[in-house]
Amino acid sequence: MKRIALVVVAVVLVAGAAAAPLLIGREAQANYALWVEQLGASGLQVSSQRYERGWLRASARTEITVPVPRPTPEGGQESREARLTLVSDIRHGPLAGGIGLAQIDTRFLLDGEPLLAPDYAAALRTHVELDGSSVSRLDFPARTIALADHGVSVDFHGLEGTVQAGPGFDSVHLELASAGLGVDGGEGKRLELGSMSLRSNTARGVAGLMLGDGRFQLSRFQIRDPEAGVTFDLSEFALDGRSAADGERVAVDASYTLASASAAGRSYGPAEMQIRIEGLPAAGLAELQRRMRLIQGQHLAPDLRAIEALGAIQALLPQLLANDPRLAVPRLSVRTPDGLVEGELAIQGRGLTVAELGSPGAIARKLEASARLAMPEVLLRATLSRQRQARILREIEQRRQAGEQVAVPADDALERMAEASAEQQIEALLAQGLLERTAQGVRTEATFREGLLKVNGTVLPLPLPPP
Repeated sequence: MKRIALVVVAVVLVAGAAAAPLLIGREAQANYALWVEQLGASGLQVSSQRYERGWLRASARTEITVPVPRPTPEGGQESREARLTLVSDIRHGPLAGGIGLAQIDTRFLLDGEPLLAPDYAAALRTHVELDGSSVSRLDFPARTIALADHGVSVDFHGLEGTVQAGPGFDSVHLELASAGLGVDGGEGKRLELGSMSLRSNTARGVAGLMLGDGRFQLSRFQIRDPEAGVTFDLSEFALDGRSAADGERVAVDASYTLASASAAGRSYGPAEMQIRIEGLPAAGLAELQRRMRLIQGQHLAPDLRAIEALGAIQALLPQLLANDPRLAVPRLSVRTPDGLVEGELAIQGRGLTVAELGSPGAIARKLEASARLAMPEVLLRATLSRQRQARILREIEQRRQAGEQVAVPADDALERMAEASAEQQIEALLAQGLLERTAQGVRTEATFREGLLKVNGTVLPLPLPPP
């Protein structure tokens, strides 16, 4: 009996050892399918996928279609589709590089060719744990590439990062960093991207939404084209984002900061803008994301995709409007060569329904808004003057098309006419109380509620249509 029992145990152990790689292989394939699903959920268009599973190894090939704009002979632009292919070698079971479900090594092809150069060693290695969590490490080495046919040299300074995902991708921590990129087009033409980084932390929350925070930083963006007389330089740009839920409602915050930007010999900055959207229904957002993913996977032309996306938004408007969402710009600040521009804005519909969106009277009675703007007077005058010059030239062109013989004023005469008009506009706004002078320039503050517009404390009658 003992011998029979030992034989049975041995058979069971051998069968289990033989079946384990098969079971692990199935789990590895399921995990890879989930990873591809996340690519689609992020907005990428997965056009094809193939997975071939063996006993201890597997191979996978996933193709992503990327729209790439390119100039046309007529001087316009058209979009062509580039194919980014991810070719993965998957080892599972005892070949997984330690205790774990699988190890995945991925290489990249662009339109069937190795990325950047035939010998370029871009690497993505992912280790999947037994519970389905994973750690991916990305390494794109620095490389200089000469595109002789186009007279362009690309100096890529490398990219590296990690992606840590929890089981079922219910949490994702991402960190990417690059020393930048330089493109030399000859004859002094150059585009330069300085060091950049991206960090985000998200976790699945209410209604299955991925919520969290993130930050993108770019140290410099510069364009130089001496022949065209174009020089643009931007430094220390950052974008911070955060999304969070309060019960079944979601709020999204974004903050943009910029140290400086210069163009045409004028420098601007520092600058800051904050945006907040609150009162968004979690269930409505989750359904909108689901429909957008379906649209993304239909391989539609860009214009048809935009139409489908607009239709999805319109279909969900009743849900999206249910909690009276509010859009606010609590801070806008830009230092210009003429002085500081500051402002804020808030807008919200109170009990507004989809049926009322077609009624200006109903919208006016249910819309609440407030705004404040302060700027140097010289900047306002220059803005109004440019608008007046453009209007004068447009009117002259319209009269010429109607058959009139109209002379175009000389540049200096046109400038004087526009400046005089701008000055008259400013004085009229000051006299009406719609604009106020301050030590720093001019300012205005307005509120709109229950169909009443109030500017700097003065109520302005508005001819509202019936609801």
